[in-house]
Amino acid sequence: TDDPIILGRNIKDSAIALNLIQEEARNVVVEGQVQNVEIRELRSGRNLLTFEIADATDGISGKLFFDDKEQSNKVSAAFTNGLTVKVKGTVQFDKFSNELVIYPDSISRIFKDSRKE
Repeated sequence: TDDPIILGRNIKDSAIALNLIQEEARNVVVEGQVQNVEIRELRSGRNLLTFEIADATDGISGKLFFDDKEQSNKVSAAFTNGLTVKVKGTVQFDKFSNELVIYPDSISRIFKDSRKE
């Protein structure tokens, strides 16, 4: 699909380097490559999509919860390893993983210009 929006709205804000994230914050925009995408169903019946996003400076884990199986399938189909994305969300300390995690409100795919040298 040509639609850059994977989740939420189009992100117009510019991204910050991942190594600048040192504490909890809202409306954080980061950009990088997606790795280790995994989706699993929780005992509550909700689905959890976990991933890591990395740029040249650092990386951060991300978590996304879905109540709707259909939406989780749609997002996980579009959200694949190696994809370059811009993510806007809330950075919070996650007690489960014991680290700062980004909880996305919006995810947009970034199309790199594939120029021939």
